[in-house]
Amino acid sequence: MSVHKTKISEIEGEVAELHPLLSRLLPELPTVQKIEYTQGPHEMGADFVLERRDPALNQTHYVGVIVKVGPIRQNHRDVDEQIRECAVERPFDGGTKRVFLSEIW
Repeated sequence: MSVHKTKISEIEGEVAELHPLLSRLLPELPTVQKIEYTQGPHEMGADFVLERRDPALNQTHYVGVIVKVGPIRQNHRDVDEQIRECAVERPFDGGTKRVFLSEIW
């Protein structure tokens, strides 16, 4: 196993370890223009919301990112609920926009 895979597999804390790592990595994706960390009581299902520009279509998409650590076994209720919550309109860009998510990662 590579060093990177070993480090990733050793992450145990979703909020304390994985979220800060993703906060640094997600903005580096080539089409991501903005990122908001939304985890907490007002997250509406998504731990992060990304504004992503599709260069082929010249359109902006909003992506909800649901973050989990460890295996998701038979009971998917929590994840299913978070996906359902992602369907609601939400504030973005410091509350200056109201957006719907077009993708969920």
